[in-house]
Formats: sequence, structure tokens, C-alpha cells
Amino acid sequence: MKRFMTGALVWTFVGTVAYFSITKKEAPRVVHVPKPAAAVVAATTPSQPPAPALLPEVVQVTDLEPLLDPPVRPVGGVPFDPEVVLPATLIPAPALIPPSVD
Repeated sequence: MKRFMTGALVWTFVGTVAYFSITKKEAPRVVHVPKPAAAVVAATTPSQPPAPALLPEVVQVTDLEPLLDPPVRPVGGVPFDPEVVLPATLIPAPALIPPSVD
């Protein structure tokens, strides 16, 4: 088993080296463009930033009115028999409520 693992590692290394040596790309050539002799820098004043967009102008993608006021459905059919409601049994409160630290 040790021999098999050693062989697998050796062939993996050989395959990786072969792959990278075959697919080696040439480095791109760098072309230097000469700068103009006299560069003129125009002085500009910073312009005013655009006015902020208001929320009603931004959120206009869906119509939410049906969700806020759903249409009234007509009442139809026979109602179910109401379930019998039994009064709840009251458990007497303890005379002294222990502090929450205990």
C-alpha cells in the first residue's frame, strides 16, 4: 500500500509539472507610451453633487395598494358549528412569590 501511495504521489507531481510546462503562456509585452512634453492641467472647480433622490421617486416598482387594502370578499356558504367553549380552571396564586434570584 505504501508503494502504491508513493507511486501515485510521484505520478501526480510529474503530471502537474508536465501540465504547467505545456500550458505556459508568454508574458505580455509592455509598451511604454511617451508622455507629451508639456502637459496642461486645467483647473476645474468641483461641481455641486446631484440632489438626493427622495424615497417616493425611488420606490416606484410595485403597486402595494391591494396588499394594504385587500378587496372585500363576498360572504357565502354555511358557517361551521362553533366549538364548545369550556371555562378555564383557575389555579390559585401562591401567597408569596419568590424572588427571581432564588
